[in-house]
Amino acid sequence: MQILASYLPANRRENGFTLIEILVVLLIAALVSGIVIPQAFKLIGTYRRHGQRGLIQQQFNQLPLRAYVSGRNYKLTNKHSPKLPQGWHLQVSKPVNYSLNGQCTPGKISLQSPLGETTTYTIAPPTCKLRVVAAD
Repeated sequence: MQILASYLPANRRENGFTLIEILVVLLIAALVSGIVIPQAFKLIGTYRRHGQRGLIQQQFNQLPLRAYVSGRNYKLTNKHSPKLPQGWHLQVSKPVNYSLNGQCTPGKISLQSPLGETTTYTIAPPTCKLRVVAAD
């Protein structure tokens, strides 16, 4: 270290960073955070929507059981549907009737996410499970 110190100007300190070095590090940190943070929030939003879509599908797949347990027929229409998370919209193109024995009539629904992504499903007997027909 003594050899290197002899080549440095007398007024320069041996420890610490220069202003330029600090500014370069801050600039790099700002650029990285400007790219990473928005992508992380976008990814979190995507996972949230996928989770909500899964919960909605689960609610629809449980409708035959709901009719069976309640002892009443259930008709899925635009006015009578499971509660959806905020921002989600349901369009029932062909109403579905769920009978007491857990069977259903064929039907078709479209589910729109808060970002406007629409997924169309069919509901077909005997399982009455949602099947994806088309997705944006």
